[in-house]
Amino acid sequence: MFPLLYIWHDDFRLSLSGIINLVNPVTRKTTMDHLREEQRLELANETSDLKNATLGLDAESSDMFDKIIEQGEDIDAVLEFIQSTKAILSGARRRHSQVYAMLSVVEQIIENFDLWYKDCHESEMTFYRRFATLLDIIFKETTIELADGETGSSSTRTAIELNKAVFETSDSTKTYARKIDLLLKFDDRESVELCSNEWKKSDVSGDIVMKQQCKNLRINASVLSTLMAEHGNEFNTIMAMDWIGTIGYMYTMEKKNGIFISRLHDTLAVPKEMAHLSQFKSTLDNLFLYRNYMMKTCEALKKKSSLLEVNKLLWNIAGHEHDTVSSPSSPSPPSSSSFPFIYFTPRSHRIQKRKLINLDD
Repeated sequence: MFPLLYIWHDDFRLSLSGIINLVNPVTRKTTMDHLREEQRLELANETSDLKNATLGLDAESSDMFDKIIEQGEDIDAVLEFIQSTKAILSGARRRHSQVYAMLSVVEQIIENFDLWYKDCHESEMTFYRRFATLLDIIFKETTIELADGETGSSSTRTAIELNKAVFETSDSTKTYARKIDLLLKFDDRESVELCSNEWKKSDVSGDIVMKQQCKNLRINASVLSTLMAEHGNEFNTIMAMDWIGTIGYMYTMEKKNGIFISRLHDTLAVPKEMAHLSQFKSTLDNLFLYRNYMMKTCEALKKKSSLLEVNKLLWNIAGHEHDTVSSPSSPSPPSSSSFPFIYFTPRSHRIQKRKLINLDD
């Protein structure tokens, strides 16, 4: 029999949930060492959807960032260049362009250098609030809603109900969604969860960091399962972020052959001083790629929803449906009988451990 320590180990939770963690280098090596060469190649490759996704920074924005760096390390001179360029773009009625948004993000970063530098002494919510101002700029005027403030993911409720059926048949208490820092939703008449993102302050222990990763992978597996169940198997990939202080990473999660595969896309970093600003270009590119990938998903969801409405109308009028959609009915929410098993710590165990750590709450 396994010791209790192993029963609640993060890798065990992921294994029970059918999640392959290729984000963490240790678990990645362990996984790859036990696979055949063709299996390793298949797992290592990012999804074709991401490879074919719209790029992050366009050529104009990329060139403009390089011009910012050419201004040197005098903060006032750099801000003068950014603000004068934004004024020119405003005069040309281009406030909604990507290059304008990029300039606004860099301006916000520079203005808050002193605040970014103090991140090790601040709470995770303080850092998230600061970072959220950047996301507000990037996702401005999109159909994507940034739901934050320890919100709950409704996608986890079905998974938790299934856990209760397996582990706690006598538990009749109300099921609450797992709380997360930032949930991205597609807000078009109905709310569709797109991914979960988490933040932690920079001085947390490595154990806490790994528990956060484990928790967010399982929440995103729930989000992905709901997305596929309600909108179709073509929505089999999502992107998400985890942050620890000013350092983070972006990853993808793909469901393939009944298994959730999480892959590291790239590392992210927020600069704390002018000398490091040039290194921000890669992160900036990834943040806009993140936005563009989410928008691509939203467009596909909107198109699918429109086809479904046409199908329902044709069914009501003529008794037949448009051949691009298989059913005239709206998709039903996933039930626990069709939902894949994703492990969440049983409530009784979480109560006992609450004083130690509440990441699974």
